[in-house]
Amino acid sequence: MYIFITGSMGSLDWSFTMPSTITGLRGSCVVIPCNYEFKDVQHSTTNVKWYKLSTSGYLLVYDQSTQNIINRFKGKTSLFGSSNDKNCSLKIEPLEMQHSQERLFPWMDPNSIESYHTKNFHHETIALDVTDIAALPQADLLGIAKVGEPVTLSCSVIHTCPPTPPTLSLSLSNSRGTRDLIHTPLHNGKWKLTLEVTWTIEEYDKSVTCTVSYAGGQTSKNEICLNPLCDFHKPVISPSQDEAMEGIEKTFTCTVNHTCQKEKPNIIWNYQNLPVSVETRNVSAYSWKTVSTLKLKASRDDHGKTLTCTAQTTERETSDHVTLKVKRGMHSLDWTYTMPSKITGLRGSCLVIPCSFDFKTEKHSNVKVKWYLYSTTEYHLVYGPDNEDVLSKFIGKTKLYGLANENNCSLEIKQLDMLHNGDRLYPWIDPKPVQTFHKENYFDKSIEL
Repeated sequence: MYIFITGSMGSLDWSFTMPSTITGLRGSCVVIPCNYEFKDVQHSTTNVKWYKLSTSGYLLVYDQSTQNIINRFKGKTSLFGSSNDKNCSLKIEPLEMQHSQERLFPWMDPNSIESYHTKNFHHETIALDVTDIAALPQADLLGIAKVGEPVTLSCSVIHTCPPTPPTLSLSLSNSRGTRDLIHTPLHNGKWKLTLEVTWTIEEYDKSVTCTVSYAGGQTSKNEICLNPLCDFHKPVISPSQDEAMEGIEKTFTCTVNHTCQKEKPNIIWNYQNLPVSVETRNVSAYSWKTVSTLKLKASRDDHGKTLTCTAQTTERETSDHVTLKVKRGMHSLDWTYTMPSKITGLRGSCLVIPCSFDFKTEKHSNVKVKWYLYSTTEYHLVYGPDNEDVLSKFIGKTKLYGLANENNCSLEIKQLDMLHNGDRLYPWIDPKPVQTFHKENYFDKSIEL
C-alpha cells in the first residue's frame, strides 16, 4: 500500500501580502496589489502564477504560458510589475460581471501546486467584486466663490485601475483657468484620481458638473452649486469738501463699485424729492460702477447739515456722508443798497459813486462800509475803514463820501486813472465777512467805471 502526502499551504517557503477583497468596474481593469517574500532560499528567477480557488481542482488564471488558462480569464490577465522586484501584482482587463465573487491567489513556489492541498487556504485569497455602477465623483470647492476672485474646484474619484484610470471632465470650458491632474496611490489597490481647476469666478458661473467616465461606458456626475457672491464697495460721495452756493444748483455723486452687473445697489439719498439720475457702467472685466447723481439747490438752512447716500444690497446696506458747507448768496443779505449801474469820470479828476443802503430787519448801530472790486474768484478790497489790504491801484485814492450812520455808502475816488476803466465795484455793509458769501449772479449788483 502506498500513501501519498500532499504539502500544506501553511508549510510554503514563501509568503505574500495582498488585500482580502478588491472592487472593479465592468469593462475597466483591476490591478490586484501583491508582494511576496521567500523565507529561506532566495530564488534568482520566480515564475509567478495565479489560480482561482476551487474545490474541484487547480484552475489557472495567469501563467506565462496561456495554454491552460481557464476561458473566463484567457487573454485578460497579465502581471503588473516585475517578479524580480518581488512583485506579484495581477492585472485583469477587461473585467466582466462573471468575474464577480471569484477568489484568486498567487503561486510563486518552484514546486507544482498539485503537490499541495488548498484546505483552509480560503483566507489567503482575494475576492473580486465587479460592479456595473459607477460611484459619484467627489466634488469640493476650495474657498468661497466670489465674482472676480480665483477659486479652486477639486473633482476626484477612487478607482483600482492605475494603468488606464477613468477620465475626469468638468462642464467648465477648457480655456478657463489652469488644470492639474493628480494620481495618488492609497491602500489595498485603491488609487485616487483628482482633477483640480483654478479659475476666476464670473457672475454667471452658477454651477460646475464633474463627470467621471469609464472604459466600460459607465459615467457618473456630481454637480456642485457655486452661487457666486457679488462684492460691493462702500459708497463714496463726491465732492466731499467743496462748498455749495446758496440758491445755485450743485451736483453731488454717490459712487458704488461692485463686481456684478445684474446685482446693482439701490442708492438712496436722505435729501428726497430732488432731481436724481442713476447710471451703471462697466469699468473692467469684473468691475462695475453705479453712480447716482443728485442736483441740490442748497438754502442757508442747509449749512452744517449732513448729506447722506445709502447703498442697499440683498446682504447689507452701507452709507457715506458729507457735511454741507453752504456759502450764502448775496441775494439773501439782510440789507439792500441802491446805486447806478454805470458811471463816467475824467482821468485825473475825482469821482463820487452815489450809494445808499437800508437794513431789511434789524438795524445795526455801528455799520462799517467797505467797497470791493468785482471778481468771480477773489475779493479785492477797494476801500476799508482801516485802509489795510487795499488793492494797489486804489491805495490812497478812496474814501467814503458821507456818513454810514445816515445810511450813506457813497464812495469817492480821487485821481482817476485809465487803469480804473472797466472796473466793477460793489459795497459791503454786512457784519459778516464778504468771503462767507458767494458772488454768483452778483454781476448786475455792481457799478461799472
